[in-house]
Order: sequence, then structure tokens, then C-alpha cells
Amino acid sequence: MRTLRKTGKRAIALAVIAALACMCVAIAGCNSYDPQSSEDGAVRYYQDKYTGKASVAESHGLGNYQLFGYSYSGMEYIMSDGTSVIYLDDEGVYRDNRQSSEIQEAASAFVKGKLADIPGALTPIELESVGYEDSFETSEGEGVFWHARYDGDIESFLQEEKPPLVIRDYYSGADYGEGRFSYSVAYDEAQADGLEDAYLGLSRYVDLKWTALAVVDRETFEARGDALSLFDDGLRYTVSFEPDSQGGCKAVRFKPVFVKLVDGIDVSSATAGVTLKEGDVRFVDKGDGFAECRVSGEAAAHAGEMSYYIRNDSALGIVKVDGIDRFDKVCDPFEHLDYRKFYDGATYYIGDVSAIKPRIEIESVADDKVVARYHTYFKDQIRNVSLKVIGSASEDDSGKISTFVSTEFESRIIGETDDGWLCEVAVPEGARPDNTLYFQFTYDGDDDVNVQIEQPVTFR
Repeated sequence: MRTLRKTGKRAIALAVIAALACMCVAIAGCNSYDPQSSEDGAVRYYQDKYTGKASVAESHGLGNYQLFGYSYSGMEYIMSDGTSVIYLDDEGVYRDNRQSSEIQEAASAFVKGKLADIPGALTPIELESVGYEDSFETSEGEGVFWHARYDGDIESFLQEEKPPLVIRDYYSGADYGEGRFSYSVAYDEAQADGLEDAYLGLSRYVDLKWTALAVVDRETFEARGDALSLFDDGLRYTVSFEPDSQGGCKAVRFKPVFVKLVDGIDVSSATAGVTLKEGDVRFVDKGDGFAECRVSGEAAAHAGEMSYYIRNDSALGIVKVDGIDRFDKVCDPFEHLDYRKFYDGATYYIGDVSAIKPRIEIESVADDKVVARYHTYFKDQIRNVSLKVIGSASEDDSGKISTFVSTEFESRIIGETDDGWLCEVAVPEGARPDNTLYFQFTYDGDDDVNVQIEQPVTFR
């Protein structure tokens, strides 16, 4: 994710620290932080870079607030001249903001010139920053931080630093379910020859990991504007930039292409650079609506990063079967075009999901007990089952207290049925009249294999 802006963050950080310091110590204890940098290292870096004597006036950890404390991952050293020197543990280098304004002005002018030379832009190119902006709540330094010293040759400087380029994003599509996407610049397809090469040339000076291009049909784009979707023909393709094996970067195109999964249901890759072919994702029928997923081709080669769009024009739902009576929804009938995952070798159920999902049927409700019937598709796979029922009851036996708390009700299995069990639940005095009972069934004595079902009940 892009770095956060620092508006008021120092004041916010101090307020949070003051409000939660005691809680942090009493409840969780503040984690100690062992810096990977030192004041001596900061002084050596600063003196070698700018020459002359230097000293550290103040230092503190760079961190962002997390529950009950701050998570630190670097240090900030305020030098005697007011310059901020930072060290981030995951980078392992010192950076400072002494030349921030001068470099930012020169770098922005240089990059804007390069971008202006690329024809066919249909949206304004609004440069937000070139460089490493500080994103920590506890920091005091402003501006962009650099490691190398700038001597006036901005082209050579950028080639040495390769800082991230941040261009203001535009968004298209109503929402993610309808193909919303972000892009830095939209380009006319008629002028897109050489577009990727031009940006790869720019990558000699800046890191393009946050840059995305939309190549569009001009007429459609001008007519539809931010309503244009990933799935519209008017969007020809998007371009993003990824590291290559030679230490540079490569341009990656993406346009959703749908192939058949089962009758009435199609899928497309939602992963840049991967286009599905027929059969790359398929379901092997296992009977009774169950299927085993098979992933091959490019999708298999990118298994760890693959996500998909699904277009369901049928009355069938799909769930991933995670074990006895446990399912993750993939899509409902007639649900379209949202991110999904498919896992090679996993079992899925296609059809009316209510046919296999567990359910509770209340047979009778009396003043002192509830009799319920539990149905499960997987009865033949379960050797034994235990039951716990949670409901709401008053805090004491008098029933006069208006505050209700979650309470375990006495319950037991009283018989078996063809597809489940009969359950009896004792209703304690002081139970909430309009109640919701949570039936938790545990199979084979394994607490990790259980299902919980909510069932509203009104006691007489």
C-alpha cells in the first residue's frame, strides 16, 4: 500500500500514547524494541554525506500504533541542525530530508518532462511524489528522504536512487463487484504503440510499482468516464509493472477473459498477466452436486497468487467444502464478477446450498424445555456428536435483573434420526423470552470439527 500522509500525525501519536500508556503496561506490556541502527551510525552517515561535524540532538523509534502499543520498525535521529535522519530495518540504509525540497522540485520536473513526451494521455497526469515519504505516526521529519547526495545532476541521481513514482489514481467502475479498477493514466489505444517501452525507459529513473495504465477506446472512455468497467469492451487492457529476473521491471497486461466452469457459470483470471484458457479451471463431478477442482496451465503456474472473477448466470450456488458441515461461500445464484479463489484438489458443492447445509428444526417449545431436530447431510460420516447450547438468561436466579448474559443451557442428545439427532434443551428460569439459541455440535470429540447454528426461539 502507498504511504500515508502525515497530517497531524505527531499530535495524534502523542494523544494516543498519553491515553493508553497505562493500559498498555497493565494489560499487555509495551513491547521492547531493539534498534538495528545507532546514533554513531547516523552521525557517520551524515558526516560522510555532507562533511563537517554533526551530532544527534534527539532520537526515537519509528512506529505505528497497534492495539495496546506501538509497533516499531526503525529509528529517527534529529540532528543538531534540525535535519531528520531515518533508518528502516527492512531497508538497512540511512536516509535524510536535508535536500528534500530541492530534490523533489528537480525530480518532479524531470519526470513530468518524460511523461509529457508520451503521446495519447486522456487524463491529466498529476504527480504526487517522487521518493520515499515517511509513513510513521511517531516521526517528526517532513518531506521526502534520500540516501544519496544530490549534486545538481538529477538524471544521474535518480538512476542511483530509483525512487518510487506516485501519480494520483483515478477509479473506474461502480464497485469491485462490477469491475472497478484504479489507474494512474488512461491512454488512447490509437496512440498506444510504444507506450510500454516508453514507461520501461522511465523505469531507469523511478520505481513503477504503484503505476498502472489503462489503454482504452477514446470514444467509449469519453462517453462512459468513471463508469467504464474492467469488463467493458472499451477498456482494451490495463498495464502494470513488475520486477523481472534481471533486476529491472517488465510491463504486464491484463484484461478479463471468461471461460466456462460449469453450465451457466464462467470464470476469468483476476491476476495481472494471467489469461485463462478453456479447462485451466475445471470441476470434476464427484456426484450429488459435489466436484473436485482441477487447476492447470498458467493458473497452476501462479497458484500462490491467483484470484478469479466469477460470472454466474444460473440458479446454482457454489460453496467450498471445508469439512463436515463447514462451508465457505464462493458465489450465490446470479452473483457476478467479484474476487474469488479456487484451490486445486479442493471439494466444492454446486447447487442449492440449503440441501447440504446443516439446519435446526424446532419441534416443540414448553416452559421448561425445547426439543429440536438437527439435520446434517454428513450423518453417515459422523461417529458421535456432543452438544452445547448457549442462550440469554438473567444474571441471577431471581429473574428480576433486566440485564441478560450469554449462558450455557443444559442440553442433551435424546435420539437419532435418519439424517441427524434429536436434542433436548432445558430452559432456565430467567431466560430471555425472545431468545436466540446457539446450537454447537462437536463431532468425534474434536473441538476443531464443529458447527454452530443460530435459531430464534420464543419461550411461552
